[in-house]
Amino acid sequence: MEQKVKDAYKRVDEWMYTIHGKRLKDLDISDVPGYWVDKEATMHPGHPLHTFIGCSGPFKSTYTYTDSIRDRNGRFASRTRTWKLIKDYERSNAT
Repeated sequence: MEQKVKDAYKRVDEWMYTIHGKRLKDLDISDVPGYWVDKEATMHPGHPLHTFIGCSGPFKSTYTYTDSIRDRNGRFASRTRTWKLIKDYERSNAT
């Protein structure tokens, strides 16, 4: 795995754990740009679906990671460029 992809995985993993308490190894990358989803349906304590809609069972939740709107040179860039890098890498290495 090239260093750029390793850095992207590390950045997203740290974000997901810090913000959502989830590790990237427990998530699948979605086909929707910028999103990941639980690999397994789980209970999500405090999630609005459990309290407002009355969902009492486990479900797969989605999580997002977006990049800064500017790249290192200050130019406008895609907010989902890290997602695309990881998605392209996983597609090219799918068995």
